[in-house]
Amino acid sequence: MDQHCRSQVAFLWVVLIATNLAKGYGEIEYFTSNKDNTVMKKGVANLLLDELNTETSQEYINFINEKYEYLKWPNHQVPYKISRKLPKGLRKLIFEAIKTWNEAFADCLPWVRRKTTRDYVLFKKSDFMCHSEVGRMYGRQPIFLAQDICGKVGSILHEMAHAVGLTHEHNRPDRNKYISINFLNIPAHWRLQYKIDEGSVNQELGPYDYYSLMHYKYESPDRLMPAFEVLNKNVNTTLIGHATGFSDIDKLKIKRLYCPEKIGNNV
Repeated sequence: MDQHCRSQVAFLWVVLIATNLAKGYGEIEYFTSNKDNTVMKKGVANLLLDELNTETSQEYINFINEKYEYLKWPNHQVPYKISRKLPKGLRKLIFEAIKTWNEAFADCLPWVRRKTTRDYVLFKKSDFMCHSEVGRMYGRQPIFLAQDICGKVGSILHEMAHAVGLTHEHNRPDRNKYISINFLNIPAHWRLQYKIDEGSVNQELGPYDYYSLMHYKYESPDRLMPAFEVLNKNVNTTLIGHATGFSDIDKLKIKRLYCPEKIGNNV
């Protein structure tokens, strides 16, 4: 997709957001903290990681590089700036999130302070939403953060993962094999967030990951009813959407997109 097309997509997205706000809502991410990051039984985790590690042929690497080149940040790094208007507490959390990211992807896709690059991410204050575009956009690319909604390291990492190209796990084209959405339990203004995204990159980067940082909670927004039914009885629904950091599969998906040559048997 060339720069002109990306600009048109960005414009249409702005129109969509403006329309939603006129109705009283926007795209809002939400998370709750969970101290237990051991979210998968070892057997299930190893099975999924084995599946993910099988597709590392040069042909596959070339396919991913060519198909998703438009999403990717060049030079294996993401330049960023942090707005001075952000509250001090939120700025601290952003630095923690960047530290966590760079510990996981130091030799693959670190976030670095912007110097003179034209394309970069700007962390900005919002009063009502947490939002990021998916993949690299051209010029200054905002990540909007509202302290009351996404004042957690996990939710900031979620938006950062959007910025490098990952989409929501529960929007994958193959998601109906793993979950069944209860649209009647979801408030009308949230239902768009649960529709299948045919352009999702996640499906081609690895298996479905219930415990991904990019998965929404089992509970419906603003309600106590389940947003979806889980079709795998071995999955712990209380852990879905409560990740405070990357799952092993999240890490491998990002490496597949940006540095597949570095994928080994260990994360």
